[in-house]
Amino acid sequence: MKKSLIITICIIMLLFLVGCSNNDDASLKCTNCGESIAIDSKFCPQCGETILDTSNAGNNDNNEQCSHSWEAATCTLPKTCSKCGETDGEALGHNYENGSCEFCGETEGLSYTLSGYGYSVSVGTATSVTNIAIPSSFNGLPVTSISEDGFSFCSSLTNITIPDSVTYIGKNAFYHCSSLRSAIIGNGVTNISDYAFYECDRLTSISIPNAVTSIGEWSFAKCTSLKNITIPDNVTYIGKDAFYCCTSLTIATIGNSVSSIDDFVFYGCDLLGRVTIGNSVTSIGKCAFWECGSLKSITIPDSVTSISDLAFKECKSLESITIGNSVTIIGEYAFSDCDNLKNITIPNSVTSIGEKAFADCDRLKSVVIPESVISIGNLAFWDGYDDLIIYCQATSKPAGWDDEWNFKRYDNGGQYCTVIWGYTGD
Repeated sequence: MKKSLIITICIIMLLFLVGCSNNDDASLKCTNCGESIAIDSKFCPQCGETILDTSNAGNNDNNEQCSHSWEAATCTLPKTCSKCGETDGEALGHNYENGSCEFCGETEGLSYTLSGYGYSVSVGTATSVTNIAIPSSFNGLPVTSISEDGFSFCSSLTNITIPDSVTYIGKNAFYHCSSLRSAIIGNGVTNISDYAFYECDRLTSISIPNAVTSIGEWSFAKCTSLKNITIPDNVTYIGKDAFYCCTSLTIATIGNSVSSIDDFVFYGCDLLGRVTIGNSVTSIGKCAFWECGSLKSITIPDSVTSISDLAFKECKSLESITIGNSVTIIGEYAFSDCDNLKNITIPNSVTSIGEKAFADCDRLKSVVIPESVISIGNLAFWDGYDDLIIYCQATSKPAGWDDEWNFKRYDNGGQYCTVIWGYTGD
């Protein structure tokens, strides 16, 4: 009896070991062609499909393997399955020729500084490179900004491409890049800082992305080859002197979110012939359009409440102005030396006209001043058209008007413009 029990146990153990051994011969079905595959195989012998993982082949949960969809290797990443993330082989690596990778266009020698969750980039040793393509990532993190002074005084730089990953262009980033002709700014940029493209005097065009909300002071000043500019609707701020002395600029369109055209923004843009001011602008700054000698007409929207000193001084070609119905202040010298100005309508909202506001407007023949105006500065219509007639709705000079408000010139003991009081429009 005891001997029979021992024999029975031995038989059971033998059967168990045989069963385990048979598991080693287990196979899978190729999900691509249906061929049986040994569990230790990495490739299907029939179709060559790669098998993701055979370590748990006997487990029913893993019998269905990934049918790979391979993405080609890049300079920084190996061949990779877009479904499961498996990689095959190695990254191609960069192949630099004349300072740029022939595969991806990345520039050799750029310098990267870790900044928050991404990198800030600068020129590094690539100072003699003419075409620079900034990569969207470095060391697995995004490139998010152009460093302050990052590419300033790069006199060899002719083309720059900024990727969508960049959100911020730092102060002086491309300051005085005297050979820069083309700048492609990615759609992620929200802030263009002060002096960013200052004195890039060969830059002929620039496209400001819709994501941009702020354009800093002097950002495009003295870009003397820049021909047109469109400020998108998301921009709320344009800093002082932003387009100062862009002497080739002919067209400027200001979007509908800008709240102020700051001081000197378009000063000295002598060829600027057409300006569209967005309907959210509330103020036009000091000297904003001074010496825009080709500007023939301007419409100031109803959103504007103030026109600052010297705003349109020496706009020699300006013939007509439409001033919106919310303007309350016309500053000193605001339209002085506008030699061709023939017509202007001052709306009933205006309360103050500054000193010499319309001085030396040689062709201005008549002006109607509404009764709302309670203050006019000294020599407001100085040295203008000989036969200028000023029609005043007030029946007599208000106390806030300067005694010499309508003084014209000193010839023959002093001359005054003709004034008609109590004008009703008849």
